[in-house]
Amino acid sequence: MSFRRPHHRTHPCTTGHASGLFSARLLFSVLLLLPSTAAAQSGAASGTDPAVTARSSVDWEKGTLTLDLSVNVPDGGRNAPAAAYRSQQIADRDIARYLSQAILPIRIDSLHTAGDLVKSTPGLYESFSSAVSGTKQGYPVYSPDLTRVTIPYTAALFPTIGSLFIHHTVPTPINRTLRWVPTNKFTGLVIYAKGTLPVHGTDHTAALVPCLFPDIFDSNMRTVVEKLQMDPSYLKRWGPVAYTQSFSEKQFIDRIGLSPLRIVATGLFGEVPTDPIISPEDADRLLSTENNRKLLEQGRILIIYGAQEQAAPAVTD
Repeated sequence: MSFRRPHHRTHPCTTGHASGLFSARLLFSVLLLLPSTAAAQSGAASGTDPAVTARSSVDWEKGTLTLDLSVNVPDGGRNAPAAAYRSQQIADRDIARYLSQAILPIRIDSLHTAGDLVKSTPGLYESFSSAVSGTKQGYPVYSPDLTRVTIPYTAALFPTIGSLFIHHTVPTPINRTLRWVPTNKFTGLVIYAKGTLPVHGTDHTAALVPCLFPDIFDSNMRTVVEKLQMDPSYLKRWGPVAYTQSFSEKQFIDRIGLSPLRIVATGLFGEVPTDPIISPEDADRLLSTENNRKLLEQGRILIIYGAQEQAAPAVTD
């Protein structure tokens, strides 16, 4: 089955766009010891500094990329503290290279990972090193025998990493419903997409896969909102959507407000199913007023995803 976007979509590879269940944390382990893209995507390589290994993970709920660099501590004799400090310096010295490699497997949209875009976009990989300035270093953790030290680094998906893939300066207009539609003035949008859902254009179901820039469609494949239709200042601030596996909305109140429209996804779209599909009626309620189109433009959207552990909550207006 070949997945093609609706013909009216603009789809440049650098502007942002699997089967089975994906957890909240996309985990991979790599020995990031060569700067080549191919080595990073294959998951392991060996190079000139075998003392360093790297392990990274994405937490979509927290919106973070965590990179743990583990370094051998040479026998320093009576000067063990100095030896430990030198090991930390080894990690710090090449953090830009390790971070760039860790970004490669992150899913950008239904068609691309960052590594896919690097293959077709000259200079993109080199820009990844700029993410170092937004990376926070945690406290070093030593092994029980003090022979290795692990230094954690954390980078926010937005603005630190996501901004690398945002290039537009003015959003394109969001489609509007011209006919009168009964609706309300909502402060945000909550999409319930837990469990497995039908994948458009196929005969199978799948769980939603988080990504940096998901699109939202209705079941007629009308675009409700996509990356280029969003205000770039809000995109860089917090991305197009927030993800959670919990029904609690407390931590997202500043984003979705106190009166969001709560709806249930009817399906998914994409070669990798990252894009929720909603009903045409719900789409009309969002697209029929300036206020509701504005909340889409500002990314005031929360997606509840993951394994379906309990009954879906009642949908209210």
